[in-house]
Amino acid sequence: MKRVKVFLFVTMIMMLLVTACGPKKPEVPVVNLRLGVDSGMSPPIIAVLQEAITSWNADNPAIQVVVEVTPEYWTKIPTAFSAGTAPDIIYDTITETTSTFAELGMYLSLDDYIANSTSIKPADFVQGIWNTAVWNGHTWVIPYNWSNIGVVYNKDMFDAANVAYPQAGWTWDDFLATAQALTKDTNDDGTPDQYGFYDDSWPYLGIFPFILSNGGQILSTDKSTVIADSPEGMEAITFYIDLVRNYHVAPTAPELGENTNPFATGVVAMQLTRSWAPATFKDIAPNLKFGVTSVPMKVKRINYFEGAGFGINSKSLYPDQTWQVLEFLAGETHQKKMADLQIYFPVRNSVLNQVQWNDALKAFLDEAQYGLDLQVVSQWETLTSNFFFWLGTAVGGVDPIDIPTDVAGIIEKCNTELAKHPIK
Repeated sequence: MKRVKVFLFVTMIMMLLVTACGPKKPEVPVVNLRLGVDSGMSPPIIAVLQEAITSWNADNPAIQVVVEVTPEYWTKIPTAFSAGTAPDIIYDTITETTSTFAELGMYLSLDDYIANSTSIKPADFVQGIWNTAVWNGHTWVIPYNWSNIGVVYNKDMFDAANVAYPQAGWTWDDFLATAQALTKDTNDDGTPDQYGFYDDSWPYLGIFPFILSNGGQILSTDKSTVIADSPEGMEAITFYIDLVRNYHVAPTAPELGENTNPFATGVVAMQLTRSWAPATFKDIAPNLKFGVTSVPMKVKRINYFEGAGFGINSKSLYPDQTWQVLEFLAGETHQKKMADLQIYFPVRNSVLNQVQWNDALKAFLDEAQYGLDLQVVSQWETLTSNFFFWLGTAVGGVDPIDIPTDVAGIIEKCNTELAKHPIK
């Protein structure tokens, strides 16, 4: 009897061992993806993006993503692509670099993915932003966030000067009179220690809005030629340069010195800026009291959008898995988390309407209805650099300048580059 019990015991042990040593379920291979972003993105956005990817990784063990924050992103990413080392997910400012990266072959067309997606439908997105992700008849990027422009003004400076706050829809004449009233000549050498306005050398926060608000255009209708030197354009450029050189309501570069935040530090009373800028004021000047109003107009009230988004590296070994991450980033759940930061606007209309925006962002958002298609920075040399470097001289107070001659030379250079890199 003992032998029978021992035999049964041994048999059970062997059966357990066989079961334990039996065939295992095959392990699911892990796909590792890299997501590249610009180190110049607002730090809170980088933080929320990293938090989103951490959440994604927890819920998707088979697709793991690492966020790579890259300094000098705009020069390093094209070089990395050429070397075959660019990340699977490539961030860009869709208004500015979609066609640049697409023309370089860096992006995979997303048309088929969008057509078969249940969550990415163009109609669900802010149309002006979605349009900037399209070039040459194809969609290359899924938008992530966006901003627009407006004038911020220092309420304490206005109150001290007994000047009424600017009202949306104000004119160039209103703007100039206000800037003059807010400029104070109190230094011993007769120069102002407070200026009414800051003339930015970045054309998208300087002369371009003024050209557009005067009824001019940056590009021809077919986007084949730069026409910023039209009579309306030249009038706007002259007016903008005169704010520094003739009216002296804006500081030159030497007068600013090392100050890179003249509005937040109380040197200027007004500045034309993007809607994400006020989120930085609390760090630079937490007690700053400011308001937001529209871009001053001569002929028409205008605004324009700037957006950011993500595309798929055309050399990625895992485009299908990468697409899933893009769907997640543009999905309602993450879009709401990003929007709640009150820095950037979400790209989904449904989320845009859910958020209770603070006063500053609400004022910016009210101007979105006047937004224009300004996808004109497609190549750095096509438009931006030529105007940018000249404006640094013109509003920086460097002599000599000859506006008609200088602008004619800039337009010629822009059109030469535009012929090489057409905006389709």
